[in-house]
Amino acid sequence: MQLTRSVPAADRLLQFVVHGDLHRSKTKSQVGSKEKDNKVINQVWHVLPGVWDYAVGQLEIGPIEWWLEWLVDESNTDSGYWLQDRISWLFSSCLSKETRQSFVDEFNKPRSKYRMVLAHSLLLRQNDLTTDDFSADAVSFLLADLDRSTSDNSFHGLLLGRTATEQFVDDRLLPLIPEAKGPLLSNLQEVLRQAGSRHGRRYILE
Repeated sequence: MQLTRSVPAADRLLQFVVHGDLHRSKTKSQVGSKEKDNKVINQVWHVLPGVWDYAVGQLEIGPIEWWLEWLVDESNTDSGYWLQDRISWLFSSCLSKETRQSFVDEFNKPRSKYRMVLAHSLLLRQNDLTTDDFSADAVSFLLADLDRSTSDNSFHGLLLGRTATEQFVDDRLLPLIPEAKGPLLSNLQEVLRQAGSRHGRRYILE
């Protein structure tokens, strides 16, 4: 990884993310690992905002499963949401197209155990995705996910709202509205608001 502008925050990011301090903290003995991970999370939390205003070079992150496991492990902690948000921002900005595609490929695997964390964080930040990039099984997962509680929806919205094409809205989403109730109805309305904003169309009446 190369930094186009040297700043202390970027140097710390290089140390924790690229040079392996983060990986070493995750691969040591399980004894005391949670305390160590929380320390690293706190460091990353404070480092990432410091590089937002600077151009950061391409990161080599190694196997994506390591990162996904970490984000899953922290998903139910107090810092989990913000960790996912900031790592997602970093990865959307600083990974190669091939590495970003590897997260989509993982999401498309029928038995992937990482679908939830991918749908609610990492893929939300990939602005070049559409529903055409998802497998039929992955689409089924996203549609089923609309029927879950709205309490854990991301600040950035829902993945279907950010990726649905006009054809997908017409063929798959609008036909669900007449029978939708509860969380499904609320989430469908949010998805259609998001998609309509991108498409320049009003799919639902406020």
